[in-house]
Amino acid sequence: MTENTKEETIKHLKEMLRQKNDLIENMENEIKKLKNKTEKCDACGKDFQCGTESPYHKIVQCVFCGNLQTRSAAKNEPAPTGTGKKVIDEVVMDIKARSDMGEKKFGTPLRTFNGRNAMMDLYQELLDSVMYAKQVLMEMEDK
Repeated sequence: MTENTKEETIKHLKEMLRQKNDLIENMENEIKKLKNKTEKCDACGKDFQCGTESPYHKIVQCVFCGNLQTRSAAKNEPAPTGTGKKVIDEVVMDIKARSDMGEKKFGTPLRTFNGRNAMMDLYQELLDSVMYAKQVLMEMEDK
């Protein structure tokens, strides 16, 4: 390994560590917020605090009327309806555009056995996507 490659590897590892630490800090902040999260009771309509034991309980109980209900994130959404754009068409175009961008950036299309840890790449991308999804939901709640 050349000295330049070692330096690039160290730089890359330091950046990955910084990103991991940022992610952990963000997740800890989100957990703190969730501990103070309120739900609207399906029965009486009042807002109540979900509790501080765990932000991941699927069932919560209204402190006003005793109603047991499923947390918002665990509720089933209704079946989709409507005549809007087909999402798959947009996704296919996005995949092609993303692939073209990656090929330009890296000089090759994504291939198997490319020296990268695909599972770690996927995991990191999924963590990012969950953060973005939660950001959108939180912003929608605040409107």
